[in-house]
Amino acid sequence: MYRRDGTIWIEAHYSNGKLHGAFISYHDNGSTDTQAEYRYGRLNGHRSRYGRYSGLLEEGAFSHGRKQGEYRFYYETGQLTKIEKYSRGRLLCSKEFDEDGKVTAIRNQDDKYREATL
Repeated sequence: MYRRDGTIWIEAHYSNGKLHGAFISYHDNGSTDTQAEYRYGRLNGHRSRYGRYSGLLEEGAFSHGRKQGEYRFYYETGQLTKIEKYSRGRLLCSKEFDEDGKVTAIRNQDDKYREATL
């Protein structure tokens, strides 16, 4: 798919009208916005999102459209801001960091502040 100005917006593959395979979207400046894998319309595999003028903002895996395993978020500086751990789309625990890399919050699935295994 292309924008009105002729620049590329999305590269995607479809099967029976549903996203299937590699998916890449682009910011209007041409830099990559999102890279993902789909299987019959659902996210399935690795997904990464990038800032318009910066690097990686978030990354993680999906299985059958739900987050699975570790999902990471980054400040535009590239510093880690949060790690979340999922099982079948259910958030198990998370750890948040400030811009200096210091832990600011740890939560388990009950939203309690205590040490979680990440």
